[in-house]
Amino acid sequence: MIMVAAGVAIFDKQGRVLMHHRKEDDLWGLVGGFMNLGETVEEAARREVYEEVGLELGEIKLFDVFDNPIHMLPSGDQVQSVMIFFTCHDYTGTARVNDNEGKEVEFVKLSEIPDDKYLKLPKVINAVREHYQNKTIEVN
Repeated sequence: MIMVAAGVAIFDKQGRVLMHHRKEDDLWGLVGGFMNLGETVEEAARREVYEEVGLELGEIKLFDVFDNPIHMLPSGDQVQSVMIFFTCHDYTGTARVNDNEGKEVEFVKLSEIPDDKYLKLPKVINAVREHYQNKTIEVN
C-alpha cells in the first residue's frame, strides 16, 4: 500500500523548530501524519498539526517531498509513504501535547536537535537544517 503523509516544520520567532516526541515509537520528529480520503495535502497538514499539538496554522509554504522505504505499521500493514512537508512561521495557539499521540512538544534550535538515532525521519530534519543554514528557509 502507498500512503501520502503531510508534515510541517513550524518555526517560532526565535527561529526554533517545533519537535514532537511521539508515543508510538518513542522518537522525536516534526508534526504530521497520513492524509484522510478526500483531503488535500494542505488540509491534512493543518489537521495533523491541530490534532497533535493544538496549533492553528496561518500561511504554510511547500518545503520538500520525500519518499520512505517500505515499512510495517503497528497494524501489521506494509506501506511505502510519500511525505510532503511544509514550513510555517505563522500560527496561533500554544503548542501542547495530545496525550493519545505524544509525550511532549518543544521548540528546539536546529543545532540542538538530538542525534539521528532519536529522530523519526532524520533525512527530513537534516534537509531542514541544511536549508536553514543556507538561508533558503526564512525564519521570522
